[in-house]
Amino acid sequence: MRKVKAGRPSLTGTSEHSPRVSARVPADLHALLHDRADREGKRPSEVIRDALDEYLRAS
Repeated sequence: MRKVKAGRPSLTGTSEHSPRVSARVPADLHALLHDRADREGKRPSEVIRDALDEYLRAS
């Protein structure tokens, strides 16, 4: 029998822990995030990861 781990799968593709980042945003930015996620067929967390990755790698 296979043992199932609790929680979300790792973003690294291994069993390594994926750290969580949290931030508060204004209501209008929250609405824009969810609108964008709906348009792209993604979860808001995916939109945030993509945007953060692009922003930080551009510097």
